[in-house]
Amino acid sequence: MPEARLKPLDLLRGVSRYFSGRETADGSIVCPRHRIEHTGKVVYSAVIDLKLRAATGEKSYGERVRRRVLRTLTMLQADPKTGTAVFFPGSLDNRNASSNLIDSGACCDVLAQVLEEAPELFSAAELKKIGLAIGDVCDSYLMTAVMVKEVPAQRLWGATGLARAARALDRPRYGEKAREAVRLAISQAHPDGSIPYMPDPQRHGEHVGLADITTFYHSRHVGFICYIYQCLEEVLEDEVAAFLRKALGFLNALYGRDGIKPLVNEAKQWYWESAYEVASHTFDVHAFAEGARLFDDPRHAYMARLSYERLAEHVDPRDGGVVSHRGKGINFQCRDFWNGHVAWIARVYERLAGAAAEPPPGGVEVFEDAGIVRVERRDYVAILRGKKQPVNISFGGEAGGGSLVYFGRREGGFADLVRIPKWTSLAPGNFVATPVSRPPFRQRVAAFYRDNRHDMRFRLYIANVERKAGNTRHSLGYSLRHVVAKARDEMKWRYASHFDTSPSVSRRDNEMLYSSMLARRDGTVLKGAALARRFLFGELDLEVEETLTLELEVRAVLYERIEAAQDFQVETDCPHKTNGRTTIFQPAKYPQVIRVSYRL
Repeated sequence: MPEARLKPLDLLRGVSRYFSGRETADGSIVCPRHRIEHTGKVVYSAVIDLKLRAATGEKSYGERVRRRVLRTLTMLQADPKTGTAVFFPGSLDNRNASSNLIDSGACCDVLAQVLEEAPELFSAAELKKIGLAIGDVCDSYLMTAVMVKEVPAQRLWGATGLARAARALDRPRYGEKAREAVRLAISQAHPDGSIPYMPDPQRHGEHVGLADITTFYHSRHVGFICYIYQCLEEVLEDEVAAFLRKALGFLNALYGRDGIKPLVNEAKQWYWESAYEVASHTFDVHAFAEGARLFDDPRHAYMARLSYERLAEHVDPRDGGVVSHRGKGINFQCRDFWNGHVAWIARVYERLAGAAAEPPPGGVEVFEDAGIVRVERRDYVAILRGKKQPVNISFGGEAGGGSLVYFGRREGGFADLVRIPKWTSLAPGNFVATPVSRPPFRQRVAAFYRDNRHDMRFRLYIANVERKAGNTRHSLGYSLRHVVAKARDEMKWRYASHFDTSPSVSRRDNEMLYSSMLARRDGTVLKGAALARRFLFGELDLEVEETLTLELEVRAVLYERIEAAQDFQVETDCPHKTNGRTTIFQPAKYPQVIRVSYRL
């Protein structure tokens, strides 16, 4: 891979300009979209400016660090419910779209780093004030919160503040608590290195889909653990090192070879209006770079550069900051989030210099707990998804059941040739069936309400956030897309192969075999419909054969052909016709067998 077109240091300069260009006289940087100061995000601009100050010697960057720190200190408040010291707004203002644990962890982390690396920017009284603020938040809030919150990524985020404060303030008890948080997160991970976004959502009144894997957050678990041990200047315990190796391997498996992660595997689907995202790459780059350092693995070094390249392509030249994607869609978080997180690249940017050699193909990798299979040949890469969680209008991976969720060829730059649209019951490379009998309309409405009542209200809240941000047209369409249109599709009561949550899977050399069912989004299967899927991973091509056996009467079966499929064939005595890429089958007798095959 050649050197980056946008040098990492130039990316940092642009992001520094993105923040400083909006700073007011009192040091505040108010988000134009959410109309609030995202303290826990803009505080990271101090990390970026610290790096730029060290690299360039320019005094202006030190002045920016000083202003950011002093402004952050003014945001220290007591949580009115608990009395604990936290950095406002956290979760005290819902416009902030963050939590006390994230914001306070980030602020303590950055303030402690400034204490260590740039004390000369402050007076003795100011340094004392910084230390007291860090200590108050750590003692009254973080020491407890990093062990009790439901989401592992948030707990580890808070632990980054404890770990950096442990070193800066010489308080070993902070470090021990940070290590406890690490051990708890590892205990909640799967044996294959994947981590559920929320390990037990139903216990906390949340939808089970939040227990799915997360492409957006996964690298934070890895990077935060690496950072915690780096701050504590300790050697990784064997258990921690073993987990990081597996978790880094899983992070690599989430990536298409084009440098983008398929969003269909993300637990928090409601975050994304766009077809893809690169906002998480700030954390991915950091995690891969740390993996390369810790384990001397050239694959991680290559992926750090590839992930960085995709992010660097998403800089807005007008202000120097990054965006989450190109094209349609307004995503939930905002640019202050995505640009603040560039600080995690700043912490490893020196390691992104020079060219990164392309590693040899990784072959077939199976991540059983996550349901992910990644196949890497010299000329193509494929990702399959089998086991997953049920979905509702907000949560859960979109495609399972042995679906092909990514395929890319070298000759096309590994561009994604398989795109499964959000929510749709008719997805490329999958069967969908409508049974002859279905519940009365009132029962279907009741089932949709049961699975989505909390999230319908939540979606209306998000629409209102966008209205307040001035995105009036987007706000009006948001409720229609995510409540009305999704309810309308669910009322069709369709069963699809990519909705199956628990297919059985086996491997024979370079062959994966799935036995799956057609299911509804909540995982309920259509009894009497069985699907056998066979994927043969040749050196040059991927061969696919899918056989659907029906032993119950259905109104119709539809199959959506993948546009890039070659030698597509249908074998059946069932009457059928093709409309574009959709083949419509009208079974007249049972049992009925429908077989399709193709290669990519």
